Amino acid sequence: MKTNESAEKKQTTQASEKKATPKKNTALTGAVTGENVHFQQTAQKTLDKGVADITKAAKTYSNNDPASQAGFVAEADHIATFNIRKVLGRSKIRAEKTPNGTHGDYKIVKGKKILVEGEIKYHGTAEKTENAMRGYDGQQRVGPADQSEEIIEIAKRKAMKNQTTRPDVSKEHGEVASNAGDCITDGKTKSTPRTSKEVKGQAKKASKGDVSHKDILPPFGESVKIAAKSGAKTGGLIGGGIGLVTSGASNTKAYRNGEKSGEEAMIDTAKETAVATVDGAVKGAVGSVASVGGKQLASRITNRLGKKILGGSGPAVVAIGAIEIGKHAVNLSRGKIDENEFSEKSATTVMTSGGAWAGAVAGAFALSWLGPVGTTIGAIGGGIAGTMGMEAALSA
Repeated sequence: MKTNESAEKKQTTQASEKKATPKKNTALTGAVTGENVHFQQTAQKTLDKGVADITKAAKTYSNNDPASQAGFVAEADHIATFNIRKVLGRSKIRAEKTPNGTHGDYKIVKGKKILVEGEIKYHGTAEKTENAMRGYDGQQRVGPADQSEEIIEIAKRKAMKNQTTRPDVSKEHGEVASNAGDCITDGKTKSTPRTSKEVKGQAKKASKGDVSHKDILPPFGESVKIAAKSGAKTGGLIGGGIGLVTSGASNTKAYRNGEKSGEEAMIDTAKETAVATVDGAVKGAVGSVASVGGKQLASRITNRLGKKILGGSGPAVVAIGAIEIGKHAVNLSRGKIDENEFSEKSATTVMTSGGAWAGAVAGAFALSWLGPVGTTIGAIGGGIAGTMGMEAALSA
């Protein structure tokens, strides 16, 4: 009698788990897809703004001498290259240009909190650049990468020389020596260092309107590494949250129905949440790499259709969907499903991934009036709704 009860209990538990799993997988795929769509939209806006700001600086100061024009272009370039790295890392910290005549050329902020302020100086020689960097208290000083080491040596030498006779001047040079560098940074992320020649070349291109996303994006390997790391972290958090909610609910129900003991329910919830966390992390990382990879490839080709496809959200959706198709393929090879089931499940995955993308775009737009938080929530919620809606339509 006990054996029969145990068998029935096991069958009931397995049935409830099978029923809950698709919902959890569908929600997770939709949520991670939605987050990746939002991630790519944010990257697109950041890159577009960076190109626009660099171009504007070059054209606004086109009548200045080349060194002066290069200095203004350098400001926009450092801000743009810093910000795209923050976006790839899914950070809320941003660099902003401060209005002329105010404290510093730029500031690094998190919301309304100012974290760093600094000056950017690009002059013809290290001597001139170092001298221009004096008198800015404890601010960062950013100069050409090819002058950086010499600027610090000059500043140290002049600080020592004036230590006794002109202590105020000595202090100014000492501050340059302590705060000078070749990039803007918050201690974790750096902008792209540029030599005087590189910035002048950037200014020349920008004057013609030829600056593009590839001039701002970090090197391909660096971009992928940053995006994969942040995608895995975010996907893991999403997966863990969804796994905890869905598994917790199903296991609590199983406990109340007497199908599992309290200990079994807790252990199973922990296991299923861990699996969902890993699943989310993998999907988040792969989707982010596909997003960035698509953008990088799009910036290197001339075909308009190719640019549109690779520059859109498609690569991320395809990559995340491919993970699910890979799971179906494994089950096919192990004999858990037949070829018809494999075809059906794979087709459903492709369609639901498309539904996630469409839902994410619509959701982000619908809540865009709430600002960045609204677009994020809208994209994730829309991704889940789009995936589940498409799955429901296909199974109807």
